[in-house]
Amino acid sequence: MRPLFQLLRRAVKPRFQVAFVGEDFPSPLPNRTLVITVDGSLALAAGMRCPCGCGDDVLLNLLADQRPTWHLTVRNGRASLSPSVWRTSRCGAHFWLRDGRVEWTADQRNQLVKDVRAWFAR
Repeated sequence: MRPLFQLLRRAVKPRFQVAFVGEDFPSPLPNRTLVITVDGSLALAAGMRCPCGCGDDVLLNLLADQRPTWHLTVRNGRASLSPSVWRTSRCGAHFWLRDGRVEWTADQRNQLVKDVRAWFAR
């Protein structure tokens, strides 16, 4: 039963695209897209719609000299962020973005429900 559950989760797990823009985020942020603001070749911030489906925007600092900060890696058009993103207000989502896919942390309940909700929010 467990392998079937994991196969189902992988099938509905949405992959986030990457979009690079100038210094301002578009309004509204597009679904299933990690938007990166840049100044020349310097990545300033990342923004995305919360993958739990609550509809909130998640904005993350990418500048190393400010806290908190996240590290962005983009390979083959797929983004990864570290450390994990943990929303301490509202929905409380806690996840990693790895290779363009949301990986919910072990402390999150109803992970499959969140993945399905995000799949249909596109």
